[in-house]
Amino acid sequence: MADYNGTAWRSNASQGYFTDDFPFFDNTLWSVATSGGTWNVTSGALVQSDENLGNTNIYTPLTQNLSNRYLYHFTAKAEGSGTDRRFGFHYFCDDATQTNRGNSYFVWFRIDGQTLEFFKVVNNSFTAAQKIVSNVVTVPEQVYDFKIIYDRITGKTDVYRNNVLLGTWTDPAPFATGNAISFRTGNAKLTVNDLRVYRSRAASKTITVGNTASDIRYENPSLGMPAALISSLAADSAGNLSSLVTQNVNVDWSAPSNFTVNDGLGQDELITNSLTTLSANWTPATDQQSGIEKYSYAIGTFPGLNDVVDWTDVGLNTQVTVSGLSLTQNETYYYTVRAQNAAGLITGSASNGITVDVFTTNPQPITYNLTVVTFNPLEHSLIIKNTQSGAFLDIYDITGRKVYSKSLNHGENKIPVDYISAGMYIVKLSGTESKFEYKLIKP
Repeated sequence: MADYNGTAWRSNASQGYFTDDFPFFDNTLWSVATSGGTWNVTSGALVQSDENLGNTNIYTPLTQNLSNRYLYHFTAKAEGSGTDRRFGFHYFCDDATQTNRGNSYFVWFRIDGQTLEFFKVVNNSFTAAQKIVSNVVTVPEQVYDFKIIYDRITGKTDVYRNNVLLGTWTDPAPFATGNAISFRTGNAKLTVNDLRVYRSRAASKTITVGNTASDIRYENPSLGMPAALISSLAADSAGNLSSLVTQNVNVDWSAPSNFTVNDGLGQDELITNSLTTLSANWTPATDQQSGIEKYSYAIGTFPGLNDVVDWTDVGLNTQVTVSGLSLTQNETYYYTVRAQNAAGLITGSASNGITVDVFTTNPQPITYNLTVVTFNPLEHSLIIKNTQSGAFLDIYDITGRKVYSKSLNHGENKIPVDYISAGMYIVKLSGTESKFEYKLIKP
């Protein structure tokens, strides 16, 4: 079980899993004991380079009491110029800071002695090997694949190299718990890579997701990159191991980003003169974990309602026009849009509403002889330059109520609007040569 933390593939060691491909030396995971050797990451591998030491020690915490069996998997090569080169792996340690890791087991390969040896450490002390397997040839500088399986119920340890079972030893009084693992060398250089720790499971396994105590702690870091890798292999009763199978797992618990819905097909509109058609457009939502799968919309007489048009999918389109409606004069209608990601999570957003007024047209001047000169939104005054005779100004609110009326002088007219409440208004100008409607917003 591995998840990506944004920098590297890791596992939740408190849940009994471990992953390190050694892209860099992670001192949040690994500790080197005092006089424990020279350990560095070189060319994407963990390397112990001091051949003069007889007992090096690098260790990392790992909970080992949650399953009956644990499988420790790594690649390694040993080398050096001496004549008593050896290396090994400690598991089920209860105090890895000590020289022999407190109470623990370790398997030990002697390059020059051509043996595999099984040791049990009690109270940081061990004597002779519990079992020695002879004629185990370890070629210096050759990379091997190691798998060590320990059953904490039966006490049995199996050691595989390149998927060949080299030896087995069973402890009649097995350790049932451990809190660390450790690599160890003696007068040798050791290079380690691709370290994994697996737990045994039943035919099915529930995987927890979503926080620091879970099996999978993170979401997909980006679209197309999985959050986790679940790997599994099987062993038959004869001790044969299957191939490793790995499954990518996508995790997304974050809803899509917020987005803005506008009435109309361009900039936001507040008035429509149609009794049958409503349009909307919206800014695209984003979702970096699983992507946007679809949008859906509804139309209602209040944001979020679907009492005019029920929820309808529009795929990945970011605009829609609905015709054949029966709209009501002076009624305000709202588009509500939902963005849904591939995980089924939804973010909704509603327009600020568009009001039906069949007597209002979009504000475009018919002739240059009647011109509005102001900023929109306006704050204090509305300035109108008039070159027509008999021109009038009327201001209506969105309910159609006239709130101001005035005949216009020739030239510049300054209309105070401080007394008008905040909102949207329609300015209607009429003269002998043209008529003009203009939509204004009072903040």
